[in-house]
Amino acid sequence: SSGINAEYGMSIKKASYFSRFQTKKLRRRQGKTNYTLRRKLIQPNYKNHSSVKYRLVVRSTNSKVICQLTQAYLDGDRVIVDAQSTELKQFGVQVGFTNFSAHYLTGLLIGKKISSLKSSGV
Repeated sequence: SSGINAEYGMSIKKASYFSRFQTKKLRRRQGKTNYTLRRKLIQPNYKNHSSVKYRLVVRSTNSKVICQLTQAYLDGDRVIVDAQSTELKQFGVQVGFTNFSAHYLTGLLIGKKISSLKSSGV
């Protein structure tokens, strides 16, 4: 009755343990999100209430590079501007959308989009 299995020398968890057990969030279990670091990353600066925190997210896939300017909200992140390396076709780049220069040019492209967005007053 003490919860220890004498035969194997290990404890046996009873139903009361499992009724209080709380599973971790799905993205934590998958190892995709560290919520402690995420909370620190998106926590607003309380000394400057009018400031908005943006993040530049870069994703490298097997076929392209994706850059996104995101802003955190309680119901989820929202993408403000995005750029993909496949858009470089408009500027004369036909191949090599995942190499080092494609990363650099995609960063320049999203910077150009952000500056045009700021100049339009949005």
